[in-house]
Amino acid sequence: MTPSPRRRASPWSPFALAVGVAVMVPCAAHAQADEAGSDGEALPVDDESLIERTHGGDAAADSGVEAIPEKASRASNYQGRIRSEYAEVMAGPGAAYLGRGRVYQNDTVRIVRRNEGGDWLEIDGNGVRGWVRTRYVEITRAAAVAGAGGAVDAGRDRRQTNYAYDKKGRRLRPDGTPVGSGEGAGDSDETPDEASEDDGEVAEPAPEPAASTRAGLGLAPFVGVGVGQVRRVFDSNVEGESTLKHQTAQPKGLALSLGLDWDALKYLRVGARFDGVFLGSTDIPANAALGFDKPVTLDISSWQAGLDALGRYPLGPAWVGGYAGLRLFRQNYQETKQYPLFLTNTLWSAAFGGAAGVDLPVGFVAAARGGYCLPLSLSQDPANAGKMTGGSGFEVGAMAGWRVHPKVAVTAELFFARSKLEFGGESSQSQTFDDASGREPIGYDQARETDTIQGLTLGARGAF
Repeated sequence: MTPSPRRRASPWSPFALAVGVAVMVPCAAHAQADEAGSDGEALPVDDESLIERTHGGDAAADSGVEAIPEKASRASNYQGRIRSEYAEVMAGPGAAYLGRGRVYQNDTVRIVRRNEGGDWLEIDGNGVRGWVRTRYVEITRAAAVAGAGGAVDAGRDRRQTNYAYDKKGRRLRPDGTPVGSGEGAGDSDETPDEASEDDGEVAEPAPEPAASTRAGLGLAPFVGVGVGQVRRVFDSNVEGESTLKHQTAQPKGLALSLGLDWDALKYLRVGARFDGVFLGSTDIPANAALGFDKPVTLDISSWQAGLDALGRYPLGPAWVGGYAGLRLFRQNYQETKQYPLFLTNTLWSAAFGGAAGVDLPVGFVAAARGGYCLPLSLSQDPANAGKMTGGSGFEVGAMAGWRVHPKVAVTAELFFARSKLEFGGESSQSQTFDDASGREPIGYDQARETDTIQGLTLGARGAF
């Protein structure tokens, strides 16, 4: 407030002084009664101008960070809500500090202060106190501040020193179970008086942001290496003795899994993944009557690529949802010289199913999925088994791991996919014989084929 200019004394001064006293005394009593409220506590501030100043006007309406003090005090009673799915709470304003635990989406927290750069906020909520990145917090409004002198009602004083801690520095609930997952006691640079908090009225939640509420970029890449197996079982109605009547190949090989998940929106995740088994082979024994004068070794590999849209509904640290997408499933078989013994298949399918997962504050992460695959189109090389008259498929997958860093988890992943196809009509695949044998090529007009790929990999998942 700008002080009024000093005026020259006037004969009317005593009269003006008397009138001013008569007016100010009732106003002061009325203001004191309003401030005290019915229970002697400060009431919430509803002045729109104060809220506008708190958020820094239109230019800073999204964050209001500049209005938050850098030094902790009892008057720093700003409130916020967690925007991201979850946020790691650190012991200091930086990713290099120890983690204390997590806060989750829509948690209401008290904002204690900000760092000098304004990119980290110290918050208190969900049973843990520490620092989170400013972009993860939506500042709702300023709560009521304490009266002159920063006095706090002793009946509502929640000092950090009033809580019990275990040997690892984790704060304990009344039942003795720990809150959070990291260091939590004795490393704050405030005194106990500075760390006191006002458990005031909770602010009304702000409207849901229209854009994504993901943490950071919302990207989660993963990669894993392990062992896997490719399997094919083929049966046909070929007449006589022929290798085309029944075939089985199930080599083992090197398994590879990699992919990328992107939390595009609050309830939507887009994911791409690739699972494959390579460096497999199978041996065909020598059989002169069937056209193989010596043993033959066939190189075999198989892989499946997919693109999904996954709708997720959060349930605390867990989530459930459903997905839909496309699959490209390919099994590669080395071509034999005598005649095509195994055909290479390339199958497009539509996939849909359900999924669920959990990400616990202690560091354990897990997810599982399963669904049905509907064959759409098939191409075969170097011949074909006839026209595809029917088919079906299914897939399952699971992941479990442990976070060794807020952004990295060591994981084990399992994948399994199977397609079952039926063929009818004349096929271009047939068994041929040497000219000296005088035998005509023989083929089939009905067949059934089952292809499977499965693997177990160990690797890592990131979060950026």
